[in-house]
Amino acid sequence: MDLGNTMLREELSHNIYELQCQTKCLVQQMNYDKKLVYEAVLEAMYKRSGGFFFVYGHGGIGKTFLYNAIIGSLRSEGKIVLAVASSGIASLLLPGGRTAHSSFKISINIHSESSCHIKKGTQVAKLIKKTCIIVWDEAPMTHRHCFEALDRSMRDMLTTDEEPAEDKIFGGKIVLLGGDFRQILPVIVKGSRYDTVKSCITQSHLWPHRKIYVLKQNMRLSDIGLNNQQRSELKKFSDWLLDIREGREATIKINEDEEVPSWIKIPESLLLKSEKGEIEDMIREIYEHLPSLYSDPNYLKERAIITATNEAVDIINSHVLKLIPIEHKTYLSFYSIYK
Repeated sequence: MDLGNTMLREELSHNIYELQCQTKCLVQQMNYDKKLVYEAVLEAMYKRSGGFFFVYGHGGIGKTFLYNAIIGSLRSEGKIVLAVASSGIASLLLPGGRTAHSSFKISINIHSESSCHIKKGTQVAKLIKKTCIIVWDEAPMTHRHCFEALDRSMRDMLTTDEEPAEDKIFGGKIVLLGGDFRQILPVIVKGSRYDTVKSCITQSHLWPHRKIYVLKQNMRLSDIGLNNQQRSELKKFSDWLLDIREGREATIKINEDEEVPSWIKIPESLLLKSEKGEIEDMIREIYEHLPSLYSDPNYLKERAIITATNEAVDIINSHVLKLIPIEHKTYLSFYSIYK
């Protein structure tokens, strides 16, 4: 038993050392804007002053890089950090990440008076009490009622006779949100533009209490492994995406009966030249070496094909599954208990 405990302590010590080295490397690569956020969040944590932070920036700006540095730094000191995201794919990019709905037991049918389904004294409640920081990525796509439900629940869970927390944002815990409002906003079924805007976190009573940080420098352009041509092409692509997000890209008509031009032209350099078929060529381009790497989670989480309809999802999935060299099994489900 003593030998087993000794080995466990040694392994834990080794893991902490590796995490400290990784975090130190990340901090050294930070630019001024990221260090500003990093130091502000850690200062709030050490002072136990609480805080509501929001990191704003477009894709490729290094938000996930910043989250990983903060998470790694605190976990290497033995502190608990809850890393969550508004979508499953985004949560995979965070160390130990999960979806926010899963972590905080947020109801799917959310409303203005909702609270998280977490009772005092449960394991989840105890975990949140011990947590020093909550990091929540892709926050703009989540309905504001979700954040308000978490705030309401944390004020209740963290309130004690010795230390009341009813009047503290998120019960006095540090919450770091991040994302890009130029990307997808909360989806309101059959809702108008007004309904979508009204559902954003910016419309919440919590928003005036946040401290916002804006990241501007694209980290991908500073990669030392790029040559001048690659860096130029990457910058051109990044600027094109930003122009689309901010509505500066020129629009065209594809039909004469259109009243307002609402289409954009994709540059030829970004188009996939199809030989056998669009779907097959797209899968081959994205999932190169799939037959030998299909079981590697790091390979899979770095690749995704985005589609607009479930029909397209089924077609693509069917083609991808045929490329995996294993026996296929079909699992059936029931909507009721079989008696």
